[in-house]
Amino acid sequence: MPAKDSQHAKLLHIAHKTIQTLISQDTIQKAGVPLLSHLDLHKRNILVSPQDPTVVTGIIEWQSSVVEPAYVFAAETPDFADEVSELVIKQNSPEGRAYAILKADAEYCKAAWSMVPTIWPKFREASKLNVSVLQLLSAPSHKWLEDEDCVQMILRDIRQKWSALGLPGESFYQPTREEAAALELRLDHTRDLKKLRGMISQHVGCYSDGWVAADCWDDALPRYRDMYSSFVESVAESDPDEDADALWPFDQR
Repeated sequence: MPAKDSQHAKLLHIAHKTIQTLISQDTIQKAGVPLLSHLDLHKRNILVSPQDPTVVTGIIEWQSSVVEPAYVFAAETPDFADEVSELVIKQNSPEGRAYAILKADAEYCKAAWSMVPTIWPKFREASKLNVSVLQLLSAPSHKWLEDEDCVQMILRDIRQKWSALGLPGESFYQPTREEAAALELRLDHTRDLKKLRGMISQHVGCYSDGWVAADCWDDALPRYRDMYSSFVESVAESDPDEDADALWPFDQR
């Protein structure tokens, strides 16, 4: 078995042992009640009234829906409740006013989503769990276990909170100092890419996976290309040895 595969298998074994320890707790049992989950409850699957966008008229794409433990649904925040990336834009410009509206709408949606646990009893107990615990328990359903760095990040976070979570003994995950430092470097790179992806999608008007509605394509493409050109120029000025094209998170050029 290649070294990388062997390391991944070792991490999966540690994750399994950690899960076995977690599920013995009463709080986990309460958070694991069966719940019908959409699993793709994002903006482009929610239909609203054109006259009043606060009125939901339908939800589509139910083919991925499943009955799973409530903590699986609680582990991921829908994109309509995400934070809006901070952009440096002149406040009185058309872009600045549009950004202010977007941010206000996002704050409204985030506040609305925060009320879900109060009206949804099955979701309530799951929402109380530590974020890292939620991520580990739901990792098989979300396919996060396939990413070695993702597994390490979750195990690292649980290790840091092991005593606070009331878990016995010590964490099964005990990385060397070199392994921990290397992981942090990779995670910093991943966070930077995620931030860049978020800024691009908000500026262009696309989704974080790059999807653009057909009637918005002609407007989005020039914005996208301008942003790509500015990014390449900026990277060339700050670090000529860096490959800007390799850093860009979308395929379109």
